[in-house]
Amino acid sequence: MTTIIPCKAFAGAVIACAACLEKDTMHHHPGRMRITRSADALVLATATRTEKVKLTFRIPCEPGEAWVAVVDADGTSRLAKAMRPLASGKKNSNATIEIERTERSLVLVGGGQRMSVPACEPMLEETTPTTGETFSVAGAADLPDRIAQAMVFANPGEYRSIARGPFAYFSETDGELTVPAVVATDGHRLFVDGDAGDCRDAKIVFQVPGDDWKPATKALATDFDTVRLVRTSIPQPADENGKKPPEKWLTRLVFEAADRRVELAVVEPEISLPHWASFVPRETNDPDFSITCDREELAAAVKAVSSVSHEKNAACMLRADPAAGILRILAQTDNDGGMAQREIPAEVGHSPTKYVHLNGRYMLDCLAAVRTDRVRLFQHSAPLDSVRVIEVAPEGTRLRMRGMVIMPIRGIDPVEEATATGADAERAAVEDPDDATVEAASSASSPPPEPLAAQPA
Repeated sequence: MTTIIPCKAFAGAVIACAACLEKDTMHHHPGRMRITRSADALVLATATRTEKVKLTFRIPCEPGEAWVAVVDADGTSRLAKAMRPLASGKKNSNATIEIERTERSLVLVGGGQRMSVPACEPMLEETTPTTGETFSVAGAADLPDRIAQAMVFANPGEYRSIARGPFAYFSETDGELTVPAVVATDGHRLFVDGDAGDCRDAKIVFQVPGDDWKPATKALATDFDTVRLVRTSIPQPADENGKKPPEKWLTRLVFEAADRRVELAVVEPEISLPHWASFVPRETNDPDFSITCDREELAAAVKAVSSVSHEKNAACMLRADPAAGILRILAQTDNDGGMAQREIPAEVGHSPTKYVHLNGRYMLDCLAAVRTDRVRLFQHSAPLDSVRVIEVAPEGTRLRMRGMVIMPIRGIDPVEEATATGADAERAAVEDPDDATVEAASSASSPPPEPLAAQPA
C-alpha cells in the first residue's frame, strides 16, 4: 500500500491545505484534510468550516490500491511544518516521497526524514447541494493576480462593507462572462484594474471578501486553465406552517488547472456602488503637481524616510525642484522637527510651492502595483486634491488600464513652520522693537539645528 509521488508537489498541496484550515474564521472548530488514493492519482481536499473556500489538489502517481484517509487540522498543520523545507529549492524538484496508509496513521518517508500523522476513515458525507447556473469566464487566467493586487487596497476588518474586499465586475457576451474591471477601496485610496467607465455597463458585480480570500491565497499562486462562475442552490427548511422559504443561492468563483481546483465564495454588494470613473482624476488643464520618475527609486526613497519616522504610518512630503530636476521626499523623524530627506532625479512638469503630504505605506502599496519602470504622479489642485499614480509605459507597449488614487493627508510643511516663526518675529517687532532686535541678533548668532537627513540617493 505504498504510494510514491513527487515530494515538492505534495508538500505544496499540504501547506496550502494547512493554511486553509489555520486561517478559517471559525478555526476553533477543527477542520480536516481528506487524502484519497485513486487508481492513478493522490487527491488532497479540504475546506473552511464555513464551506466558503474549497481546495482540491490532484497529484498523478503509479496505479495502486485505493484508500482514503482523513487528517485533522492539527495533524495537517504539523505535517505542513515538517514538509515546508521540501516545498522549495531545486534539489527537491525531482525528489519523491513514499506514503503508506496504516490502520490508524499515514507514514511518510522522504527528504531524509520519516513522519507519522494520525489518520482515520472518513465520516458519512453530507449531500452536496445541487448546482444551478454555470458561466464560463473568458480571458480570466490572470484574475487571481488582479484580485490579489486589489486586495492590498481593501481593509477586510473595516466596519464598512465597501472596504471589506475588491469588487469584480462581469460583462456577458454570447453566453460567456468577461471581467472588465476589478475595483478596491478603503475610503482613503482607490485601485481600478481596467477601465473604470466600463463598470457602468457591467451587468453583474460580486465582492470577494478579504476574510475568505486569505485561506485560498497559497492555492491560487498558479496559472489556471479555466475560470467559472457557479451558482449553487442552498436547501432551506420549511417553516412551521409548511411554507417553503425563498430560494437562496451560493455563488462561487471556481478556478481549475490540471493539478488543482479552488472554489471561492463571492457575495453581492450590500450597498449601491458609485461610478468609480468620477473618482479617478483626468487631466483637463495643467495640474499643480506633475512629476515623472523611476518607480524603484521613488519606492526606495519613500521606504527609507518612512522607516526612520516616529510614526507608524508617517506622512511622506513630496516637493519637486524644476530648476534642479529633482524630487525631494521628506518625513518627520521626531516631534522636535527632525527630518529625513531623500532626493531622486525627476522630470518636473509642475510643482507647487508647498509639499504634497501622502501616507507612506499607501504610497508603497501603489508603487508595488505599478507594472512599468517609470511612474507619474499628478495632482490638479494642491494640497487637498487626490493624487493619481500613472504607469508610464514605453512607446508601443499596451497595458490594461489601471487607475490608482491616493487621498492626501493634512500636515504642516517645514517651510510653513519657518514662515510662521518669521511672522511671530514681525509681530514682536511691532509690539516691542527692542526685544525683537535682541531676539533677531540671538537667532543670527546661533546656526539653525541641522535636520536628521538621510544621504540623497
